[in-house]
Amino acid sequence: FESTVKVEDLAPNRVVFVGAGDSLTDDANFTFDRSQLILGVGATVGGALTVAGGLDVTGDKVGINSVNGTGPSAPLEIRAASTFQTNTGHIVLSGDSATNGEGPQIVFSESGSGSSHAGAYIGHVRQGSNSIGDLVFGTRNEAGDASTVPSERLRITSAGDVDFKGNNGITSMSFD
Repeated sequence: FESTVKVEDLAPNRVVFVGAGDSLTDDANFTFDRSQLILGVGATVGGALTVAGGLDVTGDKVGINSVNGTGPSAPLEIRAASTFQTNTGHIVLSGDSATNGEGPQIVFSESGSGSSHAGAYIGHVRQGSNSIGDLVFGTRNEAGDASTVPSERLRITSAGDVDFKGNNGITSMSFD
């Protein structure tokens, strides 16, 4: 086996690998700048992928873990220091506008493989500046199709009032 390497054929910061015909080569989509490895195209990883900082992808499970470094035990597991009544949390949903009457939501769907019919939601509806708003719960009571939106059933207003919504209109209750 005999080989010749011409360094002038290789570009700076590109990762060198053995290419076609057993020759050394590099690629603009595969670089290392002495601090980070950059893949300029999609990557396929066989087996587990663990990223410094707590991201772990193992088979069909994704874990984000800043506590103890264990792998995920569910399809999506987020593990961090426990918090309560703070302005941060394990998951933060942020809307992309500051528009009253809009806000982020979580949608629940159980409609079988290949479809995503919204079955229920929990959402925050902005009612004023700096994220003042209501917490809203909705459920679906008709088959419809994928564009059918669940109906609002319960709202906790920013004032602390609870509104129940059903077939007979709105029933409002205040708790002190």
